[in-house]
Amino acid sequence: MNNKQFYREIGEIDEDLIEEARIVQKKCSSNKSSPNKSWIKLVTVAASFALIVGVAGIGISLINSRNNPFHLSLSKGNIQVYYTNNAASMQQDYNLVSLSEEELLTKRDTTIFKGTIVEIRNIIVNMDGDELYMAIAKINVSKVYRGNCNENDTISVLLPCPISNHVWVEDSGTVSAMREGMTGIFMPIQYSESYAREQNGTKLYYKDIADYGILDGERYAFLETEKGLVFSNLAYKSISNAKTLDEVETYIKSMIN
Repeated sequence: MNNKQFYREIGEIDEDLIEEARIVQKKCSSNKSSPNKSWIKLVTVAASFALIVGVAGIGISLINSRNNPFHLSLSKGNIQVYYTNNAASMQQDYNLVSLSEEELLTKRDTTIFKGTIVEIRNIIVNMDGDELYMAIAKINVSKVYRGNCNENDTISVLLPCPISNHVWVEDSGTVSAMREGMTGIFMPIQYSESYAREQNGTKLYYKDIADYGILDGERYAFLETEKGLVFSNLAYKSISNAKTLDEVETYIKSMIN
């Protein structure tokens, strides 16, 4: 996989939005104080943050289903996608081109809506032997600010990394903080047949596995959590002190209108 390919996986990000990208999936050395934790490190030009992902806990629907893979009607080649209860030990390094707040909201034709996460399930994508760990969130839509979805729709959104229960975040790992029952404002891109990934002689069309996809794990969601509002304060400096989704809603309406 070349440096830019990973950013075409989820949202077909334009070439001029990518500075450098690298993804490595590997076993990480154990930490004496936390022997069962793996590390997911996301690095952007705006911030660096480390995620320690735990293995145990409750609150996420993670079901092994290797014998019941997704039906891939569009995809080509030896590809399997199935649910898993594992979140692989891996390290991810991203270097994204810095975008202004206006560009984050207008550069790509994202759908923007408020909703509640009703289910999260981790998946493995096997492309002729190469495995990628991601997750799919099902979100019930309560308010639409931009896009083709409707209130009360439940849509599936592909997430760029697996989700585990105990997650410690330095800075703000937005996607990694997602949990069932959380309400948030989400800005995914809607998949069409033009969104695909080619690898090992296979071609995966993302529309086969989800309706939408989050472009990166940091800047395209605002979450209402027990510990307060979680979002990328560095990316959205003008609302860096926001405490509620109502404040975010007012901000987004002013920006897109």
